[in-house]
Amino acid sequence: MDKMKGSVWAKGVAWICITVSMVVFVTSVFGALMMQELNIYHTPMKEMKQDAFRLAASQYSVMALKQMFDGNKMEGLDENFRYGIIKAEDIEGLDLTKKKSYLVSNFTDPIEEKHLSPLSYQIGQGTKFLYSNQLFGDYGVFYDRESDYTAIKFVEEICYSKSDGILYYVLEDELVPVQRVEIELKSQGDDYSTLNLLYNFERGVYHWNGEDITLNMLDGTDESYENWGRIYLGEDQNQSVEGIRVVENLQEIGKPISKEQDYWMDEKGRLNIYHSGEKEGEKYWVLSQIPQVVESKDGSSLYVQANLLVDLLYEMRYSIYIVMFLAVGVGLFCFLFLILAAGHRCGVAEIHETFLDKIPFDVYVGMVVAVEGVLSLVLVECLYQDITLFIPLRNMPLSVLFAGVCLGIFWVGLFGILSVAVRVKSRHLWKNTVCYRLFRGIGRSCYCVISCLPVLWKGILFLLLIFFLDGMTVVILIEGWGGLGVLFWFAQKIIIGVFVLWCIIQMVKLKEGGARIAEGNLRHQIDIGKLYFDFKKHGENLNSMSQGMARAVEERMKSERFKTELITNVSHDIKTPLTSIINYVDLLEKEDLQNDKAEEYLEVLERQSARLKKLIEDLIEASKASSGSLPLNLEKLDARIFMTQTIGEFEEKTKAAGLELIMVQPEEPVYVMADSRHFWRVMDNLMNNVCKYAQPSTRVYLNMEVEGGSATIVFRNTSRYPLNISSDELMERFVRGDSARNTEGSGLGLSIANSLMELMGGSFCLYVDGDLFKVVLVFPQCV
Repeated sequence: MDKMKGSVWAKGVAWICITVSMVVFVTSVFGALMMQELNIYHTPMKEMKQDAFRLAASQYSVMALKQMFDGNKMEGLDENFRYGIIKAEDIEGLDLTKKKSYLVSNFTDPIEEKHLSPLSYQIGQGTKFLYSNQLFGDYGVFYDRESDYTAIKFVEEICYSKSDGILYYVLEDELVPVQRVEIELKSQGDDYSTLNLLYNFERGVYHWNGEDITLNMLDGTDESYENWGRIYLGEDQNQSVEGIRVVENLQEIGKPISKEQDYWMDEKGRLNIYHSGEKEGEKYWVLSQIPQVVESKDGSSLYVQANLLVDLLYEMRYSIYIVMFLAVGVGLFCFLFLILAAGHRCGVAEIHETFLDKIPFDVYVGMVVAVEGVLSLVLVECLYQDITLFIPLRNMPLSVLFAGVCLGIFWVGLFGILSVAVRVKSRHLWKNTVCYRLFRGIGRSCYCVISCLPVLWKGILFLLLIFFLDGMTVVILIEGWGGLGVLFWFAQKIIIGVFVLWCIIQMVKLKEGGARIAEGNLRHQIDIGKLYFDFKKHGENLNSMSQGMARAVEERMKSERFKTELITNVSHDIKTPLTSIINYVDLLEKEDLQNDKAEEYLEVLERQSARLKKLIEDLIEASKASSGSLPLNLEKLDARIFMTQTIGEFEEKTKAAGLELIMVQPEEPVYVMADSRHFWRVMDNLMNNVCKYAQPSTRVYLNMEVEGGSATIVFRNTSRYPLNISSDELMERFVRGDSARNTEGSGLGLSIANSLMELMGGSFCLYVDGDLFKVVLVFPQCV
C-alpha cells in the first residue's frame, strides 16, 4: 500500500478514474432527470415513440414546405415521412382522407385521420425556413414584419367557463384565453400538489401531463374546481380562487373570444398584445402521418434517431441508477486513495510538499476561490448562451467549452482539497498562513510587553479591559441597539468566564503538585506542558524546588548511611583490640599478683572493658537496626507469653531496685507477627531502662490491650530523675534520662527498640509528662 501511495502511475490512474466517474455521474443524473421529466416510467414505449416521431415530423414539415415553395417536390425527405400540405385558414370540415384535398402529398397507404398530426404555419413575403439534421435541432418558419407594436389592455376580471373548462381574461371588448396557468390545490392532509397547464390555441384545450384536457373534465376528481386554492397566471400574477368569476357559459359574458396568440401579462396586471403592421401571411397546414413502426436504419433519418433514442432510454431507465451508484463508489474510492496518497513519494518517508503546498494557505484559498469564480462566470455565460446539456450538438463549441469549464471547476476544487490534505499531514495548515504570521508577530509583541509587567499590573490591566467592555455595552444600549448590547454583554461575560475558569484550572494543577511535594513526594514533577504565562513560571519554580529538596534529602540520606557504615566499621575495628584487652585482663586475674593496688586497678580495668564491650555491641546493633540490615524472621507469636516471661526474668531485678511490678493482660491469647529474638530485645531494653531509671518504692505498670485489630503494650513508671528533656530527644542516640550520667548506660536502648519495632512493622511511641515515663508498643494483630 505504501508503494501504491507513492506511485505516480497509481495517482494518474486515480485522477483519470475519478474524472471519468464524475462525468458518468453527472451524465447519469441529467439522464435520470430527463427521464423523470419525460415521465418515461409511467408512459408506454409506443406512446413515447409516437411523441418522438411527431417531433421528427415537425422538422420534416418545415423541409416539405421549403421544397414546395422552392419547386423541389418531395426530394431528400425521409421515406418514412408521409405528408400532405393544405392551404386554408382552418381545416375543420375538410375531408382529410382524400388526396385531392392536398396541394402536395406523398401518401401511399390509405389515409387514416386519427394517425394524422396537423401543424399550421403562417407564410408571407420574405419567409425563412429553419431546420437541421438533428432530432432536437432548431426548426421553424419565420417571416419579416415591417412595423410592430404592442397594444396594452386592462384586464377587468378573470372568469372560468364551466361549459368549455377554460380560464379567460375579460377585456373591455373581448375575451382572451389564459395561456399559462398553475393551480395550487388545497392540501389534503400532508399532501400538496399543483396543476401546470399550457393553453393550445389550435385545439382550444390545455396541455397537462402529456394530455389535452379542459378543466371541466376534472369535475368529480381531486383536481376539480372545488379543490382549487391559489391560481398563478404567467410569471408574476397570482389570484385566489374566490376572486375568479365562474359562469356556466360565455353567453353570460357576451363578449367574443380573441384570436390573438402573442400576448403576455406584465407586473401591473395589464395584458400586452403584440401586433404586426403588415398583413398576416397565408396559412398552410402540413398533415403528417405518424408511422407506427420505423424500418429504415439510415442514421440521418430523424425517425431512426427518435426510434433509437427512445429504445436507449427505455433500456437505460433502470440501469442508469446502477451506473450512477457505481460511479459514486469508484469516485469515492479514488478520492480516498488520493487523499491518503497526497504528499507521498516513493522511497521518501517524509511528506513531500509541492510549490503550491508551500504557498500560504489563506493566499492559496483566495487563489482557488478566484479561479473557481472565474470559471463559474464562464459557466453562467455558457448557460446564458442557451446551451442545452441534453443536446450538445446544437452548439458544439459552447458544449465543449461548457464541459471543459465543468472539468476545470472539478479539478481546481480537487487540487485544493488534496493540498489541504498535504498541509494537514505535514502539520503546516495553520502555521503556513499570512494571518498566523501576522497574529503571531502581534501576539509576541504583546506578550513581551505584558510579561515584563508584575502580576499586580497584569491584574490591573485585566480589570481595565473588563471596565472598557462594560462601557462599550452601556454605549451600545444607550444608542438603542438593545439586542446587540445584550448579546455583546453575554459574549464578553462568557469569554471572561472561560478565562477565569482556565486560570482556576491552572491554579488547581499547581495546588495539587505543591500538595504532593509537601506530602514528601520530592520526585513529583508538575506537568508544565499545559501551563502558560506566570503559572508556567511558578510551576517551573516548584519543580526546581522539589528537585533541590530531593537532592538535599538524598545528600542527607547518603550522609546518614555513611555515618552508619562508619560507626559499624569503627566498632568492628575497636572490638578486636578490646577483645584482646579483656582476654589479657582475664589472664592477669588468674595470676597471683600479691599486690592490693594492682588487684584494685585490675578490677576497674575489667569493669570498664566490659562496659566498653557492651557499648560497642549496642552501637553495632543500633546501626544495623536503623539501616534495616538485621535479619528478620517474622512468625506468629503470643504476646502474652512474652509479657509473662518478662515478669519472670526481671522479678528479682525489680525487687532489688525497690519496684513493684504490676501487669494487666487479656485472658485470651493475643497473636502478633514478630521476630521472637527482636521482640525479646525490645522488652529487655525497656525493662532494663525501667530498672535503671525508675524511682525506688514506686509501681511499674505493664499493660496489654487489644482494640481495632491492634495489640498495644504500655510501659509506665515514675522517673528517678527529673525529665527536663522532650520525648524526641530521649529517642536520639547516646541520650539518657540522667543528664548527670550517674548511671551506667550507652543511651542506645530506646533508639534500638524504636528501630526494631519499625523493622517488624510495629510502632514505638514515647510520652513524658513531668516525672511520668510512658512507652507504647503497637503490633498489628493477626488471627
